[in-house]
This record gives sequence, structure tokens and C-alpha cells, in this order.
Amino acid sequence: NLGVTLFIKKCMVGSIKYKNDGSIDFFQLDTEINPSCSGAPLIDPETSKIIGIVGGSFIQNSGKIVYLHNMGIAKPIFSAKDKLEEIKRKNEQKN
Repeated sequence: NLGVTLFIKKCMVGSIKYKNDGSIDFFQLDTEINPSCSGAPLIDPETSKIIGIVGGSFIQNSGKIVYLHNMGIAKPIFSAKDKLEEIKRKNEQKN
């Protein structure tokens, strides 16, 4: 009998990294992210709104994958929404 176990981990956004165009690229979190938590929502406790998607503790830097100790990365939620819209448009064009 397999069940679902929910985990909640409290963390703080330690830094916000921006792209050259001024839009948010990713959030640096002050906690290490377990590999099984990638894809989990990052929730603002004051508003209960999802503000990002946890991406783990790995980043690609100059073609090399770097492990970030005691720090996690989250992408802003609007980047996921934009990607889903892009996929949806491509699928509609195929049909």
C-alpha cells in the first residue's frame, strides 16, 4: 500500500538573480533541496500564492553542472506558465 507523504520545508529567498533584460531568472534559497523535491511549489507564506517552482541544487555554469551546497534554486512561476503556453501553442499548430 503506497501512500503519499507531504513534506514542508521552511526557507528564505536569499537572493533574486535577474536576466540581462531585467526579468527574474531564478531565486536562490537558503536551504539545500533534496532531489525528490524538484518540481515542488515555492509558496509565499504571507499570501499563500505559488511564486516559484523548486528546481534543485544544481545549476549549469559555462557548460559545467555545479552542485550548490546548502542552497537551492527555484524558477519564478511565470516562467513555467510561459513554457506551458509555448508547448500548448506548438501542440495546437500540429493539430
